[in-house]
Amino acid sequence: MPITNSAAGAAPVCDAASSEVFHDQRVAPWGSIYDIDYLKSNIEGGEGYDWYYHSDEARAAQIRTPITDGVHDEHWIYRYKDLKNWWGSAHHKRIAGTRQTAATD
Repeated sequence: MPITNSAAGAAPVCDAASSEVFHDQRVAPWGSIYDIDYLKSNIEGGEGYDWYYHSDEARAAQIRTPITDGVHDEHWIYRYKDLKNWWGSAHHKRIAGTRQTAATD
């Protein structure tokens, strides 16, 4: 199971897909999934911030898809772990895919 915070149903802090196999290949510099610096690096990084798995097969194969908003460079809109930028940025409605000029209140 992914390592999560204590809230029920919370998003994973890092990509530890099972207790038998640790899938996050970025752990090598830290040596352990329990290393505090590794865990901190996944608060504003990793799955749900930098990338996501588009399917269960992609997760098993470690095929990571970058989280981007190529049109307006507002990646934080799609990053469920990017709370800092979500709350610190102006929001614009996107009607039928078109970003409105005026920010919402």
